[in-house]
Amino acid sequence: MSTILLIKKGGENVNTVLLEWRPYTSLFQRNSLGLQYIAATLRQNGYKTHIQVFEGEAVEEVCRQVLQLKPDIVAIPIYPEIKDTVYAIFDHIKESDPNITTISGGHTATLYAAKIMKEQKNIDLITCGESEEIYLELCRNIEKKQSIENVKGIFYRKNNLILKTGPREQIKDLNVLPFPVDDITKDLNDDTSPTVFTSISSSRGCLGNCDFCVSHRVSKIVKNAKWRGRDPESIIEEIKCIISNFPGKRIAIEFVDSSFEDPDPRNKSRILKFVDLLESNDIKIAFSFLTRAESWSEKDTDLIKRMRKCGLFRVSPGFESGSEASLISFGKRASVENNYKAYEVFSKNGVDVCGLIIMFHPYVTFNDLRNNAKFIVDIGLGHRPQSWLHSLYVFPDTRIFHRIAMDGLLIGTDKSQFVYLYSFNDGRMEKLYKTVERLKRLPVVDDFENTCEKISYELKLYEVWKEQYDEFEKVRDIMDEYINSFKKTSKIVSERLNEMFLELVELAEARKILHKEEKIIEEWNHLLEEKHNYLESEWVRFRVKLLRKGIRLI
Repeated sequence: MSTILLIKKGGENVNTVLLEWRPYTSLFQRNSLGLQYIAATLRQNGYKTHIQVFEGEAVEEVCRQVLQLKPDIVAIPIYPEIKDTVYAIFDHIKESDPNITTISGGHTATLYAAKIMKEQKNIDLITCGESEEIYLELCRNIEKKQSIENVKGIFYRKNNLILKTGPREQIKDLNVLPFPVDDITKDLNDDTSPTVFTSISSSRGCLGNCDFCVSHRVSKIVKNAKWRGRDPESIIEEIKCIISNFPGKRIAIEFVDSSFEDPDPRNKSRILKFVDLLESNDIKIAFSFLTRAESWSEKDTDLIKRMRKCGLFRVSPGFESGSEASLISFGKRASVENNYKAYEVFSKNGVDVCGLIIMFHPYVTFNDLRNNAKFIVDIGLGHRPQSWLHSLYVFPDTRIFHRIAMDGLLIGTDKSQFVYLYSFNDGRMEKLYKTVERLKRLPVVDDFENTCEKISYELKLYEVWKEQYDEFEKVRDIMDEYINSFKKTSKIVSERLNEMFLELVELAEARKILHKEEKIIEEWNHLLEEKHNYLESEWVRFRVKLLRKGIRLI
């Protein structure tokens, strides 16, 4: 996903136009909260701001619409997967009008600021870390025709040199920020759908300390970085605002915090206050959040039941592995036992548990892979192809990066030149990983994942809606059939993927993987194509049944 920010002078003020470009369409990736917070901050300070969303348009079309706005500043965050597109947009913008100031930001730009500016000469400025106050200062300086050299937290060009200003303090009190604008939410949600998907950030930072996590590296560039959370009262007011802005709609909220239970993972006082307010305000929503597995056990059963009744439908506990050795390699606090306990306490209380396993990393062993396979099947994620194929992303200056480098396993960067590649401690793993890379590139893998996600959302949101809205009682029998159909297909796929994966592991361990590689890839592809077509037909069949009863889930 790429976000495009344009700032245009407007007489005595500064008119800000924000555009988001995505190379794909998605039902659930609705918001870009960083962009929306910037827009809200500028509007609060009197700067006109407009947001427009692009989904898959060609670079030429995006630039045509951008240039029609006659901006003075164009800003686009860079992510590894869309680097080439972002660079192409910058090139086109500068070729059309060299006087436009071009800016990038985001995690990748913060990590690689000097590299990006040396590599792409058409980027004039990079913002590092939180950007609400940076953009506000930039707009004020543009308005007053002042230099940007006093704006902290940026890399910029002067006299053909790349210069850096001093580090910027974090925003100490997140409660003072205006709620993010909802233009993107309104643009991307289907007006005919009864459900609105949106996101809320209730905190910034993470009290976890995983060795591979890039957020800790990014925070190093900010002065006195630490975790900060909003008051539960502020979160409730934002939820009320969302409900008010989308009257008559069912609201599904994803909390994007790194770990929702922080800063008190043991007693969870902040969550308890939040749930108290949800209950006392009789708020009807569905919501999900990210968390850490070691934070949850049987003692949290009552809280989980209360959250479930308030609309909690999904959690992602960041399991990362079903192998004790791999968890230690990742610097995880959680044990495999913690992972199982977290899964059990949520799932038995009606909350869906999701997440990816980091199957492959430099230190993985064949026993680790077998343990992961068992764990994936045990927690009900075996039907998701990516569960079997996901690998570790390595970013610079993380602890695991330094360990891999010291062990001589670092072999350079990928095509984007932002993510580092590595070899394996056990050379036999190389052949298996090459096969896995081929499986990843099968188009049906993403197709099957997307269909599973669509159906899973419908089924889990139904579990919330049926308790909040009486109209769902009339489709109980249909939904029971729908749920059983998906469970049956998921079980078949899970069992077969597990069999094929373990066969690949055995073959690689015995140095015989090339003997059956093509056959297994063909079988993998055939299974997913067949079951993908079946699930899509089932989705249509049950959608028609529900519509005949006057019910649409999403």
